[in-house]
Amino acid sequence: MNSTGLHLVKSTDVRALASGLVTWLTELDADPFEAPLVLTPGAGMQRWLSQRIARETGAAGEGICAGVRFEPLSRLDEIVSGLDPADDPWAPQRLVWHVLALAEAHTPGLEPLRHHLAASDQRYANASRVASLLDRYARLRPDLLLRWSDADAVDDLGLGFDAWQAVLWRNLHSVVAGPDPVERRQGLIADLLAGRRQLDAPGVALFCPRALTAPTAELLAAVASERRISAWLHVAGPADSVNPLSKRLGTRGAETAALLQAQAASVVHLEARSRPGTLLGAVQQDLADGRVPRVRSGLGDDRTIDVRSSHGLDRQAEVLRDALAGLLADDPSLEPRDMVVACPDPALLTPYLQAVFTGDEQAHPAPGFRLKVAGGAQPNALHRLVREVTQLDTTRARAAQLLALAGQPFVARRFGFADDDTERLGALIEQAGIRWGLNAAHRGRFGIPDVRQGTWQVGVQRLLLGEALGDDEFAAAGVISPVDDVDSSDVELLGSLAELVSRLSRLVARPERATASRWVQHFRTIVEQLTDVGFEDSWQLAQFWSVLDVVERRSAGSPAVLGAADALALLDAEFDGRAARPSFGDGSLVVCDLRALAQVPHRVVCLVGLDERTFPRRGLPDGDDLVAAAPIPGDPDPGRDDRQAVLDAICAAQDRLVVIYQGWSSHTLESRPAPAGVIELIEAATATADPQAEWLVRQEPLQPFSPSLFGPVPLSFDGAALRGARALTAPRRRRVTGRFDVGHLPLSEPVTTLDLDQLRSFLQHPARSFLRERAGLTIGDEEAASEELPIELDALARWQIGDRLLGQLIQGRPLETARHAERLRGALPPGELGTRLLDDVSRTAVTTAGDAEPYLATAPRFVALDETFEGVRVTGRVAVRGDVALTASFSRVSPRTIVSAWVDLLAATIVTEQPVDAVLLGGGRRRRLTAPGPDAAREYLAELVALAVHGRERILPLPPRVGRLWAESRARNGDPLADRDLNKQWSWDRDAVWDAVLPSGRKPWDEPASGSPWSRAGEKSLLGSLAAVVWRPIVRAER
Repeated sequence: MNSTGLHLVKSTDVRALASGLVTWLTELDADPFEAPLVLTPGAGMQRWLSQRIARETGAAGEGICAGVRFEPLSRLDEIVSGLDPADDPWAPQRLVWHVLALAEAHTPGLEPLRHHLAASDQRYANASRVASLLDRYARLRPDLLLRWSDADAVDDLGLGFDAWQAVLWRNLHSVVAGPDPVERRQGLIADLLAGRRQLDAPGVALFCPRALTAPTAELLAAVASERRISAWLHVAGPADSVNPLSKRLGTRGAETAALLQAQAASVVHLEARSRPGTLLGAVQQDLADGRVPRVRSGLGDDRTIDVRSSHGLDRQAEVLRDALAGLLADDPSLEPRDMVVACPDPALLTPYLQAVFTGDEQAHPAPGFRLKVAGGAQPNALHRLVREVTQLDTTRARAAQLLALAGQPFVARRFGFADDDTERLGALIEQAGIRWGLNAAHRGRFGIPDVRQGTWQVGVQRLLLGEALGDDEFAAAGVISPVDDVDSSDVELLGSLAELVSRLSRLVARPERATASRWVQHFRTIVEQLTDVGFEDSWQLAQFWSVLDVVERRSAGSPAVLGAADALALLDAEFDGRAARPSFGDGSLVVCDLRALAQVPHRVVCLVGLDERTFPRRGLPDGDDLVAAAPIPGDPDPGRDDRQAVLDAICAAQDRLVVIYQGWSSHTLESRPAPAGVIELIEAATATADPQAEWLVRQEPLQPFSPSLFGPVPLSFDGAALRGARALTAPRRRRVTGRFDVGHLPLSEPVTTLDLDQLRSFLQHPARSFLRERAGLTIGDEEAASEELPIELDALARWQIGDRLLGQLIQGRPLETARHAERLRGALPPGELGTRLLDDVSRTAVTTAGDAEPYLATAPRFVALDETFEGVRVTGRVAVRGDVALTASFSRVSPRTIVSAWVDLLAATIVTEQPVDAVLLGGGRRRRLTAPGPDAAREYLAELVALAVHGRERILPLPPRVGRLWAESRARNGDPLADRDLNKQWSWDRDAVWDAVLPSGRKPWDEPASGSPWSRAGEKSLLGSLAAVVWRPIVRAER
């Protein structure tokens, strides 16, 4: 072997290596003020190792680890050279600006790069990728860059199309000060070998590196030439192992061992501790011995290797929760600190874990587990806000975005929006007709600069005008019409909203391209103009200012201009690179990625979220990456890293290994194969326990309330799921035969008051009225406001426009004034489309208004009803013109408007004590209902009130169209069931509410009348009886 100062210690037991390191540290004869250097693979291993040192040194395990300098192996170059990465001119974050400058300077030979950067609006992101590529070459292929630098001409290198990379590398030397990373490393190694540079540490140890590149191994050997290095390496087994797990999963570790052994002056093997006689221990022993798995007896019910085939991540989180709860229940000595949960992507799994590991400990013990996600940096809300505001000009800036910005906590604090203002703001935004777009200039980016209605600016101006002018919606100011539903209490809210929209408009009106320093200033302005950060969140503001300072310093006054996408990419790169403070070893149940705690021993190791479609990772190499085109041992390989992580987890588990993977589709229940790594583990465990065994992989049910989880030996600790399982297995109750039997809904207080609006609503739709009054449900009543510009209006939108026009014409407004108000409202399609539709709607409205003109000569007067019927007080007002109650509607006269007018007719007749007819106009049709005498009107209204009161106790099947047809058929002595229009009328009455309360395939007239207090002679169905009560008098009164 090469005689250097690197001494390699190998073992299959990480704990034995840690004990050896502790002994090495205690035997160092060093100045107490000089700390030995220990290089670790990461923060997880460093924390475990420091705690191990603390327990094994000092008097009686005093728990202190001091006088040891821990550093990640990735910082070895910085440690030896003493160069701060922030000052490195060749760092990718600084190099990117020189790449942009050389491309923009039309440097000969860089035409492919220049064209590539010019073809995208993400010039910085693409240039950053190129800079990172050169940094990758410097770390992995220094010889390649040396050849590029030493060549007489680029054409001599034979790179073909990729020659631009060599041209770029050579030209960078003319604009970047100082030696490049390869030259720097060469000089560093030469100084170390010549004794001109020494590492400031009494001893150097390398502990359990996960991966090692050839250049790093060369630098270690150079350091070892003047300073002894003790390398402590964990191996799964011997180098000539024939164990399938080692051969298929451990190639990455084998490369690291080979690189270290090639540089080692001596190699020592430490004996591993004896392993328990469990299935897990047997698999680990076969790994350590390097032999093919062999069958052991007595492992038939061993669950130390617990493999579970589950479904999606949500279900896997529930399975993991119950598995951990079971382990803690079975072993009182086990604590959350003794367990680790590793997964390929913690960011995806964490929301599901947080959902199932929080809540009431009475329902499940999991909330007491102290779950903590390692490495997950807390998001910065200011960063997210700046992103949203900067992207407003490239998005449509929908109304929902305005509401979301106003609700952002820092923005709400700045503009005084309280928590309960959100609902009111949403209502105001909807009433103002705000759809999308900041203003006309913003709409111009989408090709419609002349369509201003529906923008944020016009919407806010409409609200402000509505506050100033009150209910006069025709007092327009230019092209701005007021909103007529603005309260005096909204003044302060509207002022804040207007100021927010004004500032956003100014912030969006910025140059499309600017230098990095200008973008930094713009980002500062966004935060200063829009936010007020409280003391408890001041860390976010400090972090944001710090990031902006770093960005400004790294760009170093570069003249390169960037678009918004590039500026945000620059900002994102800085925030993405800021990891959270390591949280390992604090007693919590740690959730981390597969590599964060690789090789760190835990009593229980859980692997979750493994999916054959995404694991192991299948890296797609960059087409420009020359390293990927010709890989060598030690090169990064995501797929092999993932396989090695599974092998490390197998070796790190002491008592139990839990593996949960997606073996079934959550949507189709389609079977999916186990991913690589899990397959090998299953095969090894099966060959060790019983080659014919099928019990090793537990098939988890899709639902947590599956009865299979609650057998004699329960597999779940979820109290709610237990109740669900009991409900599934309990004897079935007899199904209620009557769908209208809704006694399970809470019964309100006895009905003592009823207003005319409630009575009208009941008669127009008994089922909807019942659900609203009895259960507080409004099925199908609410539709989300559209954020699209209207192009083709549906029937409802067309009716709303026509009804507003008709209402203004009846009030005596000129037609052109009413039409102008509709244009300014923003509900019409733009341009000629809106004009044609408005002309069509106007004709219908004018016709109906003309039909109403004879009745409009008499001014309306309002009569107020206040009568008591069988203990129910009925109140309400009705407008009367002379001796008629006029109802003019843009739509055709329908049974709903007829029954509503009938209620008005009865109420007016009772109050005035003389017949008041009802006249209905609409859609070119007219109807007149002849009023009965006052006494008969009182009897009719009393019967309708009693029916409405009964309609609070159960759903009465009386759709208005069907009820009217039924009464008309009976008036002709016909059979309604034989009427061909019956089903057609029902199809028009039918909606989401009736579908919700009627059994499938049933019709309203299928309910028998027997037993009902409303049954009438000659009617077998309840609907027929109800039609006789409600519609027979109406049909008789129609003219």
